[in-house]
Amino acid sequence: GEKSHQSLRWAVRDQLLQKDVPVKKKSVPRVNNYVVPTSKKRSALRWNIRYSLANGLQPSRDLED
Repeated sequence: GEKSHQSLRWAVRDQLLQKDVPVKKKSVPRVNNYVVPTSKKRSALRWNIRYSLANGLQPSRDLED
C-alpha cells in the first residue's frame, strides 16, 4: 500500500517537473486619464463659497465649474 502510494507520488512529481511553464502574456499599458486635483481649482471653489456666503446667497453645488 505505502510503496505503491510513494511510487504514485513520484510519478506525479516527475510529470509536474516535465511540464513546460506557460508563457505569460505581457500586459498592454493602459492610458491613465487621472487628473490630479490642483489647489487652483480648490481655491476658486473656496472663493466662490466665501463670496456667496458673504453676500447672503446659498452656495450652489455647481460652483466647481
